[in-house]
Amino acid sequence: MDWLILIVLVPAVIVPVVLLFGFSGCAAVLGLDEVTYTGGRPAAPFNLQAAAIGTDTIRLTWQHNSAGGLTFRVQILEPGQSSWREYRSGISLMTVDSTPLAEGTEYHYLVQAVDSAGNRSDPSDPATARTLKWEIAYQKQLAADGGNQARLCLVQRMASTLLQFGGRRVRITVRSATSTPLVISSAHISRAAPAGFDAWDSDSDITPVATSPITVPAGTSFKLPEVDYALSIADDLIIAFDIASGATRSVQSGVGASATYTKANAAEAATRNRSGFTTRAGTVTLVEQIDVLTG
Repeated sequence: MDWLILIVLVPAVIVPVVLLFGFSGCAAVLGLDEVTYTGGRPAAPFNLQAAAIGTDTIRLTWQHNSAGGLTFRVQILEPGQSSWREYRSGISLMTVDSTPLAEGTEYHYLVQAVDSAGNRSDPSDPATARTLKWEIAYQKQLAADGGNQARLCLVQRMASTLLQFGGRRVRITVRSATSTPLVISSAHISRAAPAGFDAWDSDSDITPVATSPITVPAGTSFKLPEVDYALSIADDLIIAFDIASGATRSVQSGVGASATYTKANAAEAATRNRSGFTTRAGTVTLVEQIDVLTG
């Protein structure tokens, strides 16, 4: 009789216990707890992403399902190399900037997790990115000085056929006359306005390049501040300057911008729908080079 009672009661006790505690591993199966490999090594990082954020910097981000207590080790495969090397170790955050790097160059990365005992995970899947690069979209050597062009708004329109590259960021180089500094009060860049506007008008994407006076020393090539601007080789380009004093750079007809327009005693570089400009047949130009950031 005692054995009969045990046979009946034992399953009644064990089944509830299993229901309460026997499936505690489900969370791990679902990825809610830290997953480890056989031997206690941490799981590999996942979703490694590499993105260029400059000409010399690639930003790495990744994920790991650990609640903490791990550091990370980044490996890099550099151009022309056949083996990986350790780039950074002991990283506590799941993001790092790889810098300084070569411009316009491709790099490959792996990440491993490391626990407090020094055990390393398998590496993540690799990620690859290429650093950004400056390309010359437009370049014309400015040759001869012209007369004083002080206190005017000068608009240069570049035909799309003159633009060699498009890009996400723009850097404009201007040149002053050889004997007189050039003072630029403001400068703006845009696409040329669509049909129905004048040839010197800007489209709605007009973007400031400079909004406070900049002095370009005499006879000098000078880079204006870089500006985020989506340059397209499918559209004519407008660059408008307000000239405060000094002289512009004047060159022979046909050199430089495909068309140049001026208006005396005006400050309309920031204006989209300009009026009353005079065609200068390309004889007055400031822009020597336009670089764009590609990648």
